[in-house]
This record gives sequence, structure tokens and C-alpha cells, in this order.
Amino acid sequence: MSKIYDEIKKLSTELRVLDGELLPLVSSLESLQKELRDTQARYNRVLKDVNVCRSNKINILEQLAVLAVTNVPPVEVTPVFFNPELCNMSIDILKLDTRSKGALRLENIRYIGELIQRTEDDLIDKTNLGRVSARKIREKLAEYNLNLGSDIGGWNPPKS
Repeated sequence: MSKIYDEIKKLSTELRVLDGELLPLVSSLESLQKELRDTQARYNRVLKDVNVCRSNKINILEQLAVLAVTNVPPVEVTPVFFNPELCNMSIDILKLDTRSKGALRLENIRYIGELIQRTEDDLIDKTNLGRVSARKIREKLAEYNLNLGSDIGGWNPPKS
């Protein structure tokens, strides 16, 4: 009888140890289940956003298709003949006012090629020129069929 009692006592002790080991595992499992539910909820929100974006894309494509078939007269484009030699000329040919010329020189803009690669906003932000000065520069460049924000890839300023 004592042998059976000892066996029961031993099993009881082992069950307590197992119960102690299982309790944290159950807690971890519950935590993982909560994390999975949260992830699924986030996924569902993202999926909803993706579907809205797809719907918007379809609407935009439909609107573009309607615009493509409407009778819009073609816009006449007059070709601008670009003279690459102008890029190597000094900004002095533009006959800018002293303040504008000084602001450009502070930014090391000495040649037309350096100037036309800049945008109007770039000039206003980086050279501290005002909108009026930037507009005057744009107008002076237009006299030579040049525009701000031009892509003249491969051009390098002449060696001094």
C-alpha cells in the first residue's frame, strides 16, 4: 500500500511540475492569439485601403479614357531651336540687375548652362532671389529661347 501511495505522491509532484511548466505556455499562447487577431485586423484595414486605391485607379482610368475620345483640338507646338553654344556664355549677356547677378554668383552660377538647369523655385529657395527677380531672369532667358529647368545632360562648364 505504501508503494502505491509513494507512486501517487510521485505522480502528483510530476503533475505539479508539468502544471507549472504549462501555465506560462498557455499564457504565451493567449498572447500569440491576441497578436494574431491584431495582425489580422491591421491586414484587413490595409486590404480595404488597397481596394479603395484600386477603385480610385479604375475611376481615373475611366476618366482618362473619356478624355481620350473627346474631340479636343490638337495644341500647336512651335519648335524651339536650342543653341548649345549659349550654355558656355556668361550670365552677363542677360544684363541682369546687380542684385540678381550677385545672388547668382554667390551660388557659383557663372554660365547660362548652369542657370538654365535650375528651376525657378530652386533660384528662389537657394539664391535668396524674390519671385520678381526670378521672373525677370526667366524673361531674359526667353529672349534667347531658353527656359529654367532645362535638361542639358552632358554639358559641363568651360574650364576657366
